Amino acid sequence: MNRNTAVALALSVVIALVAGIGIARFSHRGWHRPSWASGSGAMTTLQPPRALAAFTLYDTHGHAFGLPQLRGRWSFVYFGYTHCTDVCPATLATLKRLHRLVGGKSHDIQYVFVSVDPQHDTPRVLARYLGRFNRGFVGVTGNNRELGSIARQMGVYYKPRSRKAGTSYAVDHSDEIFLIDPKARLRAVFSTPERARTLARGLSTLRAG
Repeated sequence: MNRNTAVALALSVVIALVAGIGIARFSHRGWHRPSWASGSGAMTTLQPPRALAAFTLYDTHGHAFGLPQLRGRWSFVYFGYTHCTDVCPATLATLKRLHRLVGGKSHDIQYVFVSVDPQHDTPRVLARYLGRFNRGFVGVTGNNRELGSIARQMGVYYKPRSRKAGTSYAVDHSDEIFLIDPKARLRAVFSTPERARTLARGLSTLRAG
């Protein structure tokens, strides 16, 4: 093998490795825009909407939360955890602004924070955390089986990083905002960070449709 051939082979290996890493990172984003979804900018709509199958989580009062609690309202849903230091509080702050923006129209809108860290995010921890943003926000979580069920349906990725007792930790997770319609169907996905006005316009568009 001459020098030029060896260099070309080495370069091809490096390119393949870089491409593989990129694909792996993208696949861990959680949300993949399917061929039957459409959208522009920050909002991706699902055509037709994706009906959700039954699941059971529990809110900060210990009450079951599933399809019955989604029906009859528009629900902005976000998956995260209370120890998140950046994107989670920023997204909840955006939802807080959205709540203020829609004002009196918010009686049929709810904001749901799904914790993907059930070991730490007890009902009391969740309630205290969400109270910093809006006491009306709904905090829910559940065991890994039930969390996995709803996460798979909505295309959400999450995975706790390895950690040692007494040390800080992080949970890798998707950072999109999901919009579920009053029939408990996934209708749209918003990329983050996003402005409250963009979310309000997206909701208004889907309502009108």
